[in-house]
Amino acid sequence: MPVLEVVREENICWLRLNRPEVRNAWTAEMGDAVTAQIEIISRDDTIRAVVITGNGKGFCSGVDVRGHFDVDAEGVTDLRGMHHRRFMPAVLALRRLPKPVICAVNGASVGYGCSIAMASDFVLMAKSAVMIFAFVKLGLLPDGGATAMLIERVGPLRATGIAMLGEDITADHALALGLVNSVVADDGLEAAALALAQRLAAGPTRAYGAIKEAVQAWSADTLSRQMEREGDLLQRLSTTHDFTEGKSSFVERRTERFTGS
Repeated sequence: MPVLEVVREENICWLRLNRPEVRNAWTAEMGDAVTAQIEIISRDDTIRAVVITGNGKGFCSGVDVRGHFDVDAEGVTDLRGMHHRRFMPAVLALRRLPKPVICAVNGASVGYGCSIAMASDFVLMAKSAVMIFAFVKLGLLPDGGATAMLIERVGPLRATGIAMLGEDITADHALALGLVNSVVADDGLEAAALALAQRLAAGPTRAYGAIKEAVQAWSADTLSRQMEREGDLLQRLSTTHDFTEGKSSFVERRTERFTGS
């Protein structure tokens, strides 16, 4: 079964994260698939709008921490390398695509799932869905450009609170914070995403591309630099007791016992 389901609907392309059994937890394979598909879309003038969503009950439950963690030559967990290989490419591809991207958050969006949503141009969120910047529960900081994109949307004060507390953010709260464009009834989410995609697909695609380029120009270099910084900080945290505890507590489904070390 492919980890990414690609569905063409006239001049709209739907990208459906397709690991519903684990709420679409992100893997290297999924990252490669999304990035490759965005590159294909960028060269296909017949596709004029993109919708990214998740199959099943969740949008994306974050990085699959039950999977393999890369290690460097010294046997240390290579969080910097993983971040650069698995997380950065898809976010940058979505931001740089000269066509409108709609994210339809159909269920829980956790960790890196929030980064993917924020990398999109429009975010529609199902009424029952939640966003959880849960990185801190693993003893880590937000990645995939989330530190930069959070500040863009909510400002440094709120971004710090969201990142440090890792609390559930309801759809209505996400709307009030400016994390999403609109909240939609669960059973109307795909119809709303399709209607917006059709409207955009009928518009001036090259003008939309220019708008994206202009709006993001002031922050493009900042985002790339911030992602490099995130990678460095992740690597620093890779050897901490709290990161080991965060992984173990998640897999064992128990409360974290952090020691600050």
